[in-house]
Amino acid sequence: MALRFKAKQPGLVSVGVWGAFAIAPLALAFPISPTFVVISYLIAGVSIGPWDAYWSVAIQREVPQKYQGRVFSVDHMGSVGLMPIGMALAGPLTHLFGERPFLITAVVFHVLICILVLRVPGVKELKTPVSK
Repeated sequence: MALRFKAKQPGLVSVGVWGAFAIAPLALAFPISPTFVVISYLIAGVSIGPWDAYWSVAIQREVPQKYQGRVFSVDHMGSVGLMPIGMALAGPLTHLFGERPFLITAVVFHVLICILVLRVPGVKELKTPVSK
């Protein structure tokens, strides 16, 4: 569905939607009701799709075919392969700082990362920037 929507700035759209993932830890920090938590996680889950679709297409379009395997493997390592480290740190950090402060920090960190990613040249369009 994300690829049917022809965004002029697919990176801006996908990172913006990906920013909505911050609602998941926010819902856990302030669990108003079980329904709120479930809807928040639904929104968080849907927010991942556009980024994945646009990013995969951008790599295939912008990276020479002979390097795509390397780029995808480094991307996968950074995206998924390092998750166990985060999972291992989450428990001790939550114990040290408390659940709510840890979750709020996760929200702030996620939003900050989204903003910083958009400052990288070429990300908003998901194209290699042209030198001027």
